Amino acid sequence: MHGNLPAPVEQMLERKHGLFDSEAVDYRFDEVNGDAAALCKSLQEHILVGQ
Repeated sequence: MHGNLPAPVEQMLERKHGLFDSEAVDYRFDEVNGDAAALCKSLQEHILVGQ
């Protein structure tokens, strides 16, 4: 692939991009501004509370 996606894959990703942007979410993580450790801890706490 040498840095290029096959055309069908590229088109599929373009169609899917932003598909869930308007959905209500409990957690949002963008890998740039987020703290992965804090997110994992919050998710663990949320799961434990729900049990």
